[in-house]
Order: sequence, then structure tokens, then C-alpha cells
Amino acid sequence: MNKHPRFSDLSQKINKLFPKFDKDKQMIIDWALEKTINDVSNYTHLKVSELSEAMDDIIVAICLQLIETHQWLDANQESNVASLSEGDASITFKTPAETYNQIQSVNSITDDFKSQLNSFRRLLW
Repeated sequence: MNKHPRFSDLSQKINKLFPKFDKDKQMIIDWALEKTINDVSNYTHLKVSELSEAMDDIIVAICLQLIETHQWLDANQESNVASLSEGDASITFKTPAETYNQIQSVNSITDDFKSQLNSFRRLLW
């Protein structure tokens, strides 16, 4: 799989919008960004290396929406709780691996972004 040529630039843009996190949180941001790039590539029928710089802001916006909507970086949110018991109060939080699996099952290309991506989309014969 090809790495996006401006991946580190896109990751830095996203990091500027979130406070500094630990290594696990950075891994989640990078994983979500990688998924977003691959989803955009699949939707537009362009190779990752062919994605235009004009699409960078769209990719960042999709990634931010994906992270914010599912609250993957907020440890205080209920979405990170895997199980909760009442007797002897037990709370189990999701591991980064469980979060990664959740990221893979989500469609990041929503209707909000399809109209923007359609101008870059290639038709397949």
C-alpha cells in the first residue's frame, strides 16, 4: 500500500487542532488519517499517490469529523467504555486495538463530503 506523499503534513494539521496526546492517541489519529486517505482514494478511484493537494483540506476535515463524531480521543466519553459492572464497581475501557477495529468498520465518506469529492472522482470503465 502506498503512503500518502503529504501524510506527515496532514497529520500535523490534525494535531494542531487537538491538544498533545500520548503515543496511543497519536496512533489513533494516524490510523484514522490513513483510513480516511484510503477511503477517499477508493471513492475517487485515484491512487493514493495521485490525490491532489487540493483534496488535502477535505481529507483533514473528513478525518476530524470521523474522530470527533466517534469521540475516539476523549477518554472521558462513554464510547471508550467496553464494559461496566455495578457490583464492586468495575469499568473496562477499550484498548487501542478495539478502537482501530471500530475505525475500520466506519464509512468515513459521508454525504457532506461526497459533493466535494465528486469533482475529483474518476469514472471506471
